Amino acid sequence: MCVIDHDVAASALAHLNDDHPDALLVVVVARAFVGHPDATSARAERIDRYGIDLVLATPRGPAAARVGFAEPVTAADRDELRAAFRDLTHRARAALADDSKPVERAMTDVPAAAVDTE
Repeated sequence: MCVIDHDVAASALAHLNDDHPDALLVVVVARAFVGHPDATSARAERIDRYGIDLVLATPRGPAAARVGFAEPVTAADRDELRAAFRDLTHRARAALADDSKPVERAMTDVPAAAVDTE
C-alpha cells in the first residue's frame, strides 16, 4: 500500500494553496464535483492517495468537502500527486465547460477506512 510521505503531502498542500488557488477553488473542482457551485474560494487541508480534503468559502459559510482522484495514487512522490491533481482539474474544467451534460462526479464519499492515516 502507498502512503504519501508527510513532507511530500505538506509540500503539495502548500504548493496548491499558494500557487494554484483558482485551480483549487478549482473554480473548477469545488464547483464541478462537490455540489458547491457558489464556492468563492477553496483551501486544501489534507491530501492522501485517494484525494484532497478542502475547506470552501460559500455565501452560507464554510463547508468541508472531499474530492477524490480518478485512481488512487500508487507512488508516494510529487510527480504522481501532480499528475492526479492535473487530471482532476482537467475533468472538472471539462465538466463545467459542458454543463448541458451530467457531471461525472469525483469520488466524494471515500470510506474513512480507505483513507490513509498518519
